[in-house]
Amino acid sequence: MRSLVGWLLICCAWKVWVTAAYQPASHADVFDLCGRSDKQRLAFPSDDRQGQLLDLRVTARHSMYDSSDISGQFIVTASRSATRGQPLHDLSTSDTASLDFSIQAKSTDGRDLQLASGRIALGTKDRLLKFTLRRLTPRLTPYEIRFILHGQSMYSATTELYYLPAKREGSSVKIDALHGGVLVANNSTGFAYERLIPFELSASCSEISSLSHAEVSAYKDAGVNTIGSACASRQPGLDALYDDMDSVNLWYQHSLESPLSEASMLEEVSRLKDRSSLLSWHVGAAAVQSSFFEASYALLRQHDPYHPVGLSFSCDTVEEIYSKADYITEEPRSLGQNSDANQDIRLDLSAVGHGGNFEDTIDRLDANSDYFRSFDDGSKPFWAAPQVTGSMINAELWVTVVLTVNRNAKGILLELSTMNRNLTKAYGRIAKAFNAPEVSQLLLSCAPTRVDVDNTSSLDVSYWRQGSQVLVAVANLNRTRTSDNVIIDLPFSARRVAKQPWGTLSWSLTNGSVLSTYGLDGLATSLLVFDT
Repeated sequence: MRSLVGWLLICCAWKVWVTAAYQPASHADVFDLCGRSDKQRLAFPSDDRQGQLLDLRVTARHSMYDSSDISGQFIVTASRSATRGQPLHDLSTSDTASLDFSIQAKSTDGRDLQLASGRIALGTKDRLLKFTLRRLTPRLTPYEIRFILHGQSMYSATTELYYLPAKREGSSVKIDALHGGVLVANNSTGFAYERLIPFELSASCSEISSLSHAEVSAYKDAGVNTIGSACASRQPGLDALYDDMDSVNLWYQHSLESPLSEASMLEEVSRLKDRSSLLSWHVGAAAVQSSFFEASYALLRQHDPYHPVGLSFSCDTVEEIYSKADYITEEPRSLGQNSDANQDIRLDLSAVGHGGNFEDTIDRLDANSDYFRSFDDGSKPFWAAPQVTGSMINAELWVTVVLTVNRNAKGILLELSTMNRNLTKAYGRIAKAFNAPEVSQLLLSCAPTRVDVDNTSSLDVSYWRQGSQVLVAVANLNRTRTSDNVIIDLPFSARRVAKQPWGTLSWSLTNGSVLSTYGLDGLATSLLVFDT
């Protein structure tokens, strides 16, 4: 049976001082994401708080709400800018001044319904505003939302809000626009929403159509939770496969890899939208054209608003297209169409698979993170596709995925054809660890904080903090074992190590912030949950 890859986190290196949040290297020296020689592919426009524009934004926190929800949240930004927004006439207003705001929805009969109001300070970014859904009627079409700021002049921003009738068949899936998490509901969850970190095997049409019920069950039992393919749903034999995935609750991401006619797309939607295993729709890089994606997104949201629409990253796609997608994925096969970039990837894989280091992998992941963070509308939820080969050992795969998750990936996509039985089992094991409630709750509650580790250290470390708990993920990039006492000075104080969901090392906590272990295996990984 084919297979997949695994990943994780662990910590250690002689003595490590964990300090400030991660700061990327100079942008001028960053890995060339698309193989371009001009180093122009990343745009980081300078901004300043004294700008004469008002950057005003509003978006629903989740890609949809339904009638099982009592309340929702908007994410709002109101700040001065030199690069985007509308002319700010209140130039005398200080950066910390507060202005009145209101958020309104246009009702079915055309009335303005006020959902939230109050005051907001200039300089606000990604503030959460809670609102009740009781004033709205569930429907299949979105509500038009206006965020209005009242100063000497009136400023406004708009968005759409989906408030749908709750389903009692098939599935419903939300994307968290703030932290990038996925929430799923179907018959297996009793139609209550549960967190999911997708660990996907991306399969070709021939691969997926040949999967037996036993293989589908084996993937699910191993820990793989998602299958992805661009296979046309009308192909013979696929209905039986969808039945198998429904029966074991193995999620399915359906990709569109080439432009389809409206009739063909509607046929795909009709056959799949009420499947309990449907996770999302996805437009592949080969089909990413401005007009096609915009039309596809509109059609998919019109006929199936219960599932998000993702988009593959392509070096040829303009930034405006990404703003319309619910999440962004990396292509499992390559980062882009540029041959030089693909060559870089092959060299990267060859080095890791034959005892080399992970530096190229890290540079590429940092380039991804920097690129999407440079978008005007902020970062999008990102599902990464770590480049793997069948020659890798389990530990190499785990380190590779840990590096990926430490850079804020909220989903993992691996190509089925690259996997063998052992790698698939390894991938499933780590998928189970990251989807354990005590881990996924923290991982999807915020972005990771990278740690500034001494240059001689071999550790890649991140942590996620929510309330009184902290998740720490560490990967040892060194291939050789050390028998030294390994010490990490944590940037927070904790009462105890509450759980170790992954890793075989024995960790101890002293003085509230000193984490240590004796001896560290090469390529070791660990997950630790702390009570603070």
